[in-house]
Amino acid sequence: MSSSVVRFLTVAVAAMGLSAPALAFEPSRNVDMIVPASAGGGTDLNARTIADVIKSDNLATANFQVINKPGGSGAVAFSYAATKPGDDHMLMPIAIGQIISSYALKWDVKGKDMTPIATVANDEFFLAAVKGRFKDAKEVVEAAKSGKITFGSSQKGNSDHLAYLLLNKHADTKFRYVQFGGSGEVMSALLGGHVDVGLFNPSEFIGQVRAGTVVPLASFSTKRMQGDLWKDVPTFTELGYPGVVAAETRVVLGPPKMDKDAVAYYEGLLRRVTETERWKTDYIARNNLSPMFLDSKETAEFLSEVIDRRVPIFKEAGF
Repeated sequence: MSSSVVRFLTVAVAAMGLSAPALAFEPSRNVDMIVPASAGGGTDLNARTIADVIKSDNLATANFQVINKPGGSGAVAFSYAATKPGDDHMLMPIAIGQIISSYALKWDVKGKDMTPIATVANDEFFLAAVKGRFKDAKEVVEAAKSGKITFGSSQKGNSDHLAYLLLNKHADTKFRYVQFGGSGEVMSALLGGHVDVGLFNPSEFIGQVRAGTVVPLASFSTKRMQGDLWKDVPTFTELGYPGVVAAETRVVLGPPKMDKDAVAYYEGLLRRVTETERWKTDYIARNNLSPMFLDSKETAEFLSEVIDRRVPIFKEAGF
C-alpha cells in the first residue's frame, strides 16, 4: 500500500470520529484511603478489606493504603478531605452515622461537601443484654418506661445514638443514654453490670453470643437476619414499632470536586470488589453483614433521603 493511500485512510478515519479514544482515568500513584476512626473498628476493617481485595485479586495496579485519621467522631477526617478538593487519589470509607454526625453535630464540613462514590455493605444493629437480665425485648421495653434502664452505646450524634432516640420516640421508653468511646467499652460495661443493655453490630458481640453470656433481644432492621444465631431474634418492627429502624451502612466517599472520570473508575472498582468471593466470604459472611451495593448516583440519592429523614430526629432531641 502506498504512503499516499495510508495518509488518505488515516485522515478519513479521523474525520469519521474513529480515532482511538482517550484512556479512562486510572490512578497514577498510591491511593490514600482516609479512615475517620482508629484502627480496629468497623470502618477500619471495611477499608482494609477493600484494600486487601484490590491487591489480592489484582483489581488495580495502584497501591491502596489505609490512613487512620480519628478525632471528633469523624470531623477531623472530614476537615482534612476538605483541604484536598479535586484529589483523585483519595477515598474515604465511612459509616453513614458519621455522615449524619456532620449535620447533627454541626461540623464545618458536611456530607454534602464530599463526593459520593458507592455504598458497599449494611451492618445491622441489635439491642443486647447479659443472659438472664431480661426475658425478652418486650420486658426490657416495659422496664425502660420507668426511666431507670441504662442504654450503653458509642458516641453521640451518630447511628448508634439515632437507634436510641428512635426507640425512645416510638416505643415510649425512657432509656438513659450512656456514652462510651467504642463497642469494646460498651461490652465491658455490659458484662460488668454498669449498663443494662447495649447496642452492637453483629461482629461486635458475636463471640459473647456464641459463648452464651450475652443475648440479642431485638434488631433494628426491617426483617430478621438469617443464620442460626440471629434467625430467632425479632425485629422492633415485628414487636409493633415500625419506626424503630436503623443500621450502620458502609459508604465510600471522595473529596470535594472529584473528577467524574475518577468517580466512574472507583465506582466500577468497588463494584468488582463486592463481587469477589473473598469479599462475600471473608467480609460479608464472616462479619454477619448484609450485602448491598449502590453506585455513585444511587448513593447520593440514598444519603440525601437519610439526611432528610434522620437529622430532624436529632433536632427534636435538642441537638
